Formats: sequence, C-alpha cells, structure tokens
Amino acid sequence: MKKIIYLQLILMLIFSTLTQAESGHNNVPAQNEAFVGWWENDIIEATGYGIKPEHVINPQQGKLIARRVAIMDAYRRLAELAAGVHITVNDTVIRTEVKATIVGAKIVSEKFDIHGNCTVTLQVPIYGVKDSFASVALKPTTKEDFPEPSEEVEAIGGYTGVIIDCGDLELNPVLTPTIERTDNQAIYGYNNLDSDQVIAKGMIGYRTKDKVQTTGEYLLLSANSNGEKAVRAGNNPLIIKAVALNNDGSCPVISVSDADKILSENQVSHFLDQGAVVFVSNRIRGMRM
Repeated sequence: MKKIIYLQLILMLIFSTLTQAESGHNNVPAQNEAFVGWWENDIIEATGYGIKPEHVINPQQGKLIARRVAIMDAYRRLAELAAGVHITVNDTVIRTEVKATIVGAKIVSEKFDIHGNCTVTLQVPIYGVKDSFASVALKPTTKEDFPEPSEEVEAIGGYTGVIIDCGDLELNPVLTPTIERTDNQAIYGYNNLDSDQVIAKGMIGYRTKDKVQTTGEYLLLSANSNGEKAVRAGNNPLIIKAVALNNDGSCPVISVSDADKILSENQVSHFLDQGAVVFVSNRIRGMRM
C-alpha cells in the first residue's frame, strides 16, 4: 500500500510540474542546469537531494526517508528538464505519456553523507525503442523521398555522413530539425526517414567545434538504443558550411549548390537515409565553446 501511495505522489508531482511548464512559458532553463547538455550524451539527467529528518531517532529509518525525499526531488527536477526538450523549436514535449517515461527513470547513482542525507541521480534516455523520450514524443510518419538535386552534380561517392558546420551561429538543438536551402526548401527532415530508426537512435548528432579540431576527431559519437557508442558521421564525412539558421536557430541553411552536392552524394552513399548527420557549432544554446 505504501508503494502505491508513493507512486501516486510521484505521478502527481510530475503531472503538476509538466502542467506548470505547459501553462507557463517556453524559456530555456538556466545554463548551469543539466538540461543544456541533453544533446551531448542523448540523456536527461537530474539529481535530487534528501535531508535526514532531525526528529527521527532510528538511523536506518532516517536514511530511508532521506532517500525517498531525494528521489521525489530528482523526479521533480527531471520533469522540469523534460518540459524543455523540444521536438521542433516551437513544439515542447508536454504529454501524458511523458509521465510514464519519467516514472520509469533509472537510478544511476545514490549515496549518503556522514549525516545520513541522500543524493540520488535519475536518468532517462532521449533515444531508444522503448522507455525513452523519443519513443513517446515522436509519432510514426509516412516516409517521403528526399528531393532531387536542382541541378545534376557528379557524385564522388564514399562519403560516410555529412557534417553541417554552423561556425559561430548559435545553434538550438531539437529532436527533429531540418536542413534547408537558401530558397527555403528542406532537403532533410523527419519525414524523410524511417520513424522507428529515428526513435531508436535519432536523426542528428550535435557537437561543439572544440571537440572536432582535427580530422581524426570527426569520428563523432552518439548514443544508440542499447546504450553503446556508435559512429554517426563516420570517418569520411562530407563537410558543408551553413550560411544561416532558420526556426530560431534550430535548422541550418545551406547554399543550393551545397544542397545539390549532399543530395547527389546521398543517392550513391545513402548516408542521409541512415541519419549520419551531425551539426557542429561554436555556440550551442547560449553556451559559447
């Protein structure tokens, strides 16, 4: 019975937090919160704190209470962070299904200090076939073909992925961005991919430029559905320079000629089909690197 009541309290807490976020504003949480880095490791992580009550004499009972408070606090923080993850820049994930995902969060660490106070860290994966953020946030779609190049370009072949270098433009990470041409036509988006594939491993990797200063470091990593590391852009990526960002900084804009090059190479190597795409920038969501 106690476990049921405890679970009900967690659900009420998460629902309250998500509802407040939905009825409030879409401002990004402060930069020193864990939220700013969800795109680095494809996880949402939050730490909660519980203080041992002074009136409890039994040490074990006090630690148990502190642990429960810490977990509740971590769930609250996790719900706040979850409320700020965007599918697109104007579409925040605030859905009933998210509650179940948060309740199923994994405890990745817990510890007590010498006073019996507890610290608990919870984690939810962004991508994965089940129990992930994407599995409830992204819905199946009918796959559309990639557009044809506007002009015929002879493909070289052998490219393992594409890196869009956004330079000093301030990039805003979202789950389903697009790559657009300067004439506003999208050449890459969620509807061009298998939705199950995107849910399992995402469609974009994000990286700060300090991590890719040498060619060897273009082996960019992104967590896949089983928690291991997998190369996203491969060891021979096509590198394209963005000329601007659309949709409040979430979607890189490239020249028509560069778009034609990407589409022509993809017809040979099919790296877009595999989601072998990485966005690189000096500045990601207010963080200057």
